[in-house]
Amino acid sequence: MSRSETKPDLTRQQAEEMYKDLSAAASRRRRRRTIVRVVGVAVSAVFILITLIWATAALSGLGHRTMVGSGNGEPTPNYRFEDVTVTGYVDPRTGEVDPGKAAILGTIRWTSDAYPGVHECTFTAFGPDGSTVGREQGEVSALSERSRTSMPISVSGAAVSGEITCDPMRLDTPVAYEIRDAHVASVLDPQSGELVGARVLYTVVWPEGVELPDYPGTNACTVRFARASGEPVAGWRFTLDAPPGRSETPEIGLSDLPGVTSLAEIDELTATVGCVPFTGDSNASPNGAGQETSDATPSDEAADLEAAVRSLFPRGHCVGADEATSLIQEKLAGLGLTDWSVAATAGASGESCVAAGFVATERRIVLVPASGPTVSAAMEGVAATLMNECLGKDQATELMSSVLTGIGQTSFTISTDGPLAYPEGQEEAVRAHIASGCFVYSATGWGPDGQPIYYISGSDA
Repeated sequence: MSRSETKPDLTRQQAEEMYKDLSAAASRRRRRRTIVRVVGVAVSAVFILITLIWATAALSGLGHRTMVGSGNGEPTPNYRFEDVTVTGYVDPRTGEVDPGKAAILGTIRWTSDAYPGVHECTFTAFGPDGSTVGREQGEVSALSERSRTSMPISVSGAAVSGEITCDPMRLDTPVAYEIRDAHVASVLDPQSGELVGARVLYTVVWPEGVELPDYPGTNACTVRFARASGEPVAGWRFTLDAPPGRSETPEIGLSDLPGVTSLAEIDELTATVGCVPFTGDSNASPNGAGQETSDATPSDEAADLEAAVRSLFPRGHCVGADEATSLIQEKLAGLGLTDWSVAATAGASGESCVAAGFVATERRIVLVPASGPTVSAAMEGVAATLMNECLGKDQATELMSSVLTGIGQTSFTISTDGPLAYPEGQEEAVRAHIASGCFVYSATGWGPDGQPIYYISGSDA
């Protein structure tokens, strides 16, 4: 099926109201809100970068408390905040200051050398007379020892100062994922059919004894490619938060797979993925992740840089391409890494939201398009609506187009050519929904021109 642009039939006011309803419904599906979840992806994504929403949606808001300590009375690693300030909150949809909200900003730091995990933190705003004018709670996870965070909260009056404190209880469990059935799949340009790269598909298995409402903490993982002979080709480190079930890396361009130029060579590649609990130690080497070689494994310098750059991309915040480029260049200069460069794929420019990928073998940081918090919330709402109702292709397309237009999206494609994704444990329900003639939201990607593609799936797709 060819991709086609869609035009909304609803008015902007109707679309905005629908967006509000869907966002509220999505919010109710989350028991808690994650404020900072800085996730680094150590691969470059070329052409279509598929971002499946289910990995984050399935984990979002799991809030069972787990005390993780040394067992000898020592304090549990936690977060502390410095330089806390309060500013007016600008609504990203209108660009106007919302008088009913304030943004609390602060520098977040670890209280020890170890990654603290996920903690519930309280954000409080105070008025000119010192009285409390707003207070909200949210979950915080920062993978860098020092990073910035911002939290919008509702306020009853003018806010002039703020405070952020975190509960000492750790909410996630620091255990390693088991990665099974990793294999390499080719990636073709959807328009020309030419080979443009590869991705690694694998199964995430949670350790025995860890099940909802408990969940594993962030893992530090390594993916390595090798030829059938065992000769290493390339390797990257990345961090992972995922529900049990199938997962995949973003697409990896041929330029990042030295010597690989054909489908036959892709088919002969093997991939291994190994993970350990993320601790902040850049020297962590996951077990079972394949052969260590200086050519295939990023240096500690690259791992340290990756951790530093990750702190520039807090979850729930849109970092524009120009801002990201400037911040990364400042970071490189400060670390004395003058031989590293910053590049961008199509669509990662200006004020558009981006994420950062790392090509350690080429000493290059690549900016790729990202959805941003507003679009992500809207798509979560659309996904919930499409599963709760039975809409055909035209109705599903109209709904998605209207919601996207209502939040200011002007150039996008809605396609049925993409992957089918579903939450862990809901494959049967999703496939039954599709078999009944209903369409579901599947994924978000970006085309060769950098324009977003929103995928829906159904029986006649």
